[in-house]
Amino acid sequence: MTEEIIKINNNTVIKVTRHENGNIESKATYVNNIIQGVETEWDKNGQKWSETMWRDDVMHGAETYWREDGSKRGEAMRLNGEKHGRETDWWDNGRKRRQLIHWNYDLQGVTTIWRKDGKKKEEVYYSHDEEIGGMKWDEEGKVTKVKFPPPYPSFKQTTNPNPSKNPIKIIPKPHNELVYINQST
Repeated sequence: MTEEIIKINNNTVIKVTRHENGNIESKATYVNNIIQGVETEWDKNGQKWSETMWRDDVMHGAETYWREDGSKRGEAMRLNGEKHGRETDWWDNGRKRRQLIHWNYDLQGVTTIWRKDGKKKEEVYYSHDEEIGGMKWDEEGKVTKVKFPPPYPSFKQTTNPNPSKNPIKIIPKPHNELVYINQST
């Protein structure tokens, strides 16, 4: 690996590193020896595989990753080095694999996970980095498990969210966890 330094002015340089075959490995701007702005990285064949925003030597802003074939693998946002905001990953077929939200450095809200065929597999509900509930689906798209976030009263009966497609019975479990059991089979 070799490194080139391109001087822009007295305080600013662009550092370029190269793979052994001569292709660019990385390129970033430094102001007063502190990385600032976009850092881009490529594999030895010249395919871009990451792009990260920096501020004052700390990841801050968007980061994106690609596969060898050029398809997007994932993207996230950073705030002062920590993930903050939406993070999304994709399967190699281009469908979403996972989407989640970081807020003030914690997982917050709904994290959704999809199967490679695009069908929803799971939703997990988070509050301040703690899992508080969620749902799971089988490969046919039928609900197999539901955990309600607290505080919910102890349910004796409830209505089925989709009785025509998914006849179910609700079975109470400890810690406010309710499980849907498919009764159609």
